[in-house]
Amino acid sequence: MFRTAVDVVMIKMRRRETKICLVCSLVVLIGLLLLLRNNISPSLPMGMIKKTLGYPSILYDCDTNHTDTDGAVRIPPTRALEKMNHQELSCLYHSYTTNIQTLCRRIERLGNVEDGGWDVCIDSRFRPRKPCIVFSVGINNDFTFDDAVNAKYTCEVHSYDPSMGLKDHLHKPDMHFHATGLASYNGKTASGWRMRTLGFLRNESDSGLKRRPIDILKMDIEGMEWGVIPEMIRSRSHIGIKQLYIEFHTHLFKNGKYIYETTRDQYLTYLKILRQLHHAGFRIFWTHKNFACKFESIYGPHRVSCNELYFVQINQA
Repeated sequence: MFRTAVDVVMIKMRRRETKICLVCSLVVLIGLLLLLRNNISPSLPMGMIKKTLGYPSILYDCDTNHTDTDGAVRIPPTRALEKMNHQELSCLYHSYTTNIQTLCRRIERLGNVEDGGWDVCIDSRFRPRKPCIVFSVGINNDFTFDDAVNAKYTCEVHSYDPSMGLKDHLHKPDMHFHATGLASYNGKTASGWRMRTLGFLRNESDSGLKRRPIDILKMDIEGMEWGVIPEMIRSRSHIGIKQLYIEFHTHLFKNGKYIYETTRDQYLTYLKILRQLHHAGFRIFWTHKNFACKFESIYGPHRVSCNELYFVQINQA
C-alpha cells in the first residue's frame, strides 16, 4: 500500500503517543501501590495525608477546621485546644501567625528595610496624627524606626531599653530614651536592669502620659512578650493602644543551646495568649517572618521561631 510522507509521520506520532500513555499508566499504578502499602486511601484529600512517600507531615493540614468563611484562621476554645497534640498545636500556631485578619490598604515601612524597621498602617482610621505618641520597646542601638516615625508624623516617641548601657536622656526633640525594660512585674533583673509594667510606664508622673492614648506600641523584647501581654490585658493597660507591633519568639534557650521547636505545653500557652489579644479587639493586619530564626520543624516544613505580628485595635480606633 502506498504511503505518503505525511502518513508515515502520523503513524510515528501515534506510536509515540501510545508509549507515553503506557508510561503514564505505569506511573499511576506504582503510585496506587505505594498508597496501599502505606495504608492511605487514594480518596483522601492530599491536605489530609499525614504520611506520603517518606515525607511525614509536610502535607498535614492543621487549620482546615479552624478557618472562618473569610479565610481567617481562628484559635478554638480552651477545651478544644487542650485536646490537640504537639503536631496540631505547632501547625496551628504557625498558621495563625502568618494569617491576616483585617485589611489595611496602605502600609508604610519606617526605619531599616531589613531588621530594625517596622510597618505602619496608614489608612485614615489608624494613621498617626499629631499629637501622637509612640512607645518603642527594645531598641538594641537601632533608632531608625523611632527617628522615622518622629520625623514623618511628628510623634512624641518614648524609647525603652535597659540593655544598651545608656542613661535616660533626650535623644532628639520629642524623643525620650529610658533605660527601662518592659516586663510583667516592677523590679530589677539579676543583671540590675530596671523593669516596669506597661501600666507603670504609662502612669509615670514625669511622662504625663497617663490619660493619653498610644498611637503605636512596638515591642521586641526577646520572649518576655508572653508575660507582658496577659499582664497588660489583666490590668487594662492595653486600652487606648491603636496599633500594636510585636516580634513573638518561640525558641527556648536551654543548657547553652537554642531549642527552636518548642514543647506542646508552650505552644498551648502561646495560642491562649494570642487568643487574649483577639478577644481584646486586636486584629492582625500584617505579618513578617524573621528568617534569622529559621529552623526545620520535626514535622517537616521549614519555619521561623521569630514572627513579627502587626495589630490594629478595631474597637477603639
